Amino acid sequence: MGGAPGGYISYLGQQYNALLVQLEHRFYGESIPNDNVFTENYKYLSVEQALADLASFTDWFTIEYQTKNAPWFVFGGSYPGALASWYRTAYPDHSAGSLSSSGVTNCIIDYYGFDQQVSAAIGNSCSDQIKRINKAYEEKVSTTEGWSEVLSSFNCESDMWKEDFFYMIADSWSMADQYSQKDSLCNAIEAVGEDASDEELMTAFSNW
Repeated sequence: MGGAPGGYISYLGQQYNALLVQLEHRFYGESIPNDNVFTENYKYLSVEQALADLASFTDWFTIEYQTKNAPWFVFGGSYPGALASWYRTAYPDHSAGSLSSSGVTNCIIDYYGFDQQVSAAIGNSCSDQIKRINKAYEEKVSTTEGWSEVLSSFNCESDMWKEDFFYMIADSWSMADQYSQKDSLCNAIEAVGEDASDEELMTAFSNW
C-alpha cells in the first residue's frame, strides 16, 4: 500500500475532517491467505470474502481505536467502486453511505463498448495506427523467435502468457486515453507516418 487515498477523496477528507483508511485487498500485496499462492488457495479469493474482510476490519478498527460514534463512509472506483456498492447491500449497518465511481456492478462478457469509446476519443488517425500495431504484434508473436523479440522489447519476463501481453498493450493505450496521456501516445505512433512498416510501428510503440 502506498498510503492514504489522494485526489478527490483526500479533498473530501480534509473538508469533513475525516480519517482516511485504505485497506489492502486479499491476494494483493502482502495480504495472502495461508501464505499460499497456488491455484487451490484461490478459492479464498471472492467478492463475498473481500466484503467480509472489510466488515471485519471495520469492527476491529472501531474497537481498537474507540471510534464507535464515528460513522464510516466507503469509497471506490472501478472494481473497488463495485465493492463500495455491494458493501452497502451486504453490510448496511457497517457504513453510513458509499460513493461508487464507475463501479463495475454488471459484468459483461466480451464487452467491446469500452474499446469503441477509446477509439472515438483518440480519433481516427491514432485509432488506425493502434489497430495496425495490434495486428503487427499478432503476426510477430506467431513465431517463437518473434515472440522472444517482442518480450525483450518490453522487458517482459520470458514466461509471460501471450494473453497477458495483449491485455497489457491494450490496457496501456486505454489508460493513456483515460489519464491525460492521449497526445503523448498518438504523437509517438503517428510520427512514423501511415506508410510505416510493422517493425517501425512496433518500435515506436514500445519506445513510447
